[in-house]
Amino acid sequence: GRAQTPRGRARLLNLLGIAFGETGDNAAAAEVIREEIDAARRAGMESYLVTSYGNLAEVQLRDGDAAGAAASQLDCLELSRSSGGVVQRAFSMIVAAHLTATEADWLRAVTLQSAADVELERAEFALYGADVDQRRQLLDDARRVLGPDGFADAVATGRALRIDEAADLAAAELRRIAARREEPV
Repeated sequence: GRAQTPRGRARLLNLLGIAFGETGDNAAAAEVIREEIDAARRAGMESYLVTSYGNLAEVQLRDGDAAGAAASQLDCLELSRSSGGVVQRAFSMIVAAHLTATEADWLRAVTLQSAADVELERAEFALYGADVDQRRQLLDDARRVLGPDGFADAVATGRALRIDEAADLAAAELRRIAARREEPV
């Protein structure tokens, strides 16, 4: 309530959302990040929204809301494409890869992860911590299912994609998964 401007409110809500996320209160984190997104929109902070949507997707994933996470990550991807956010675009591909892997579409998951790896290499960005572990797990699981040749083909396909092609593939996967949110249960 002390933030006098939408910009100040967005920045404070960002910190609060991260704090809730770190304590494991994903529902509270998601609620606060949604308020942050509203404040950032009112402040005209378009490039700021890229990270906010990525953060929202992360807490939604932790909370088990795959469809919500896909929708938020799709917003992040589209904004990163228009603003030139290479790292966030790559992270959107990674989230799409992991969501696709949960459906056992290993070929597409490895293709997306490999395309993201190329983008991160170009940006000289190194994954660390849990991101490294999740990447390794996805690739290990895919290698077991696809076999050495199928795995190598999927990696080569992903590494050969142009960035716009990879982003289009990620967007299609995110859109498909997000659409489930509107399906009757």
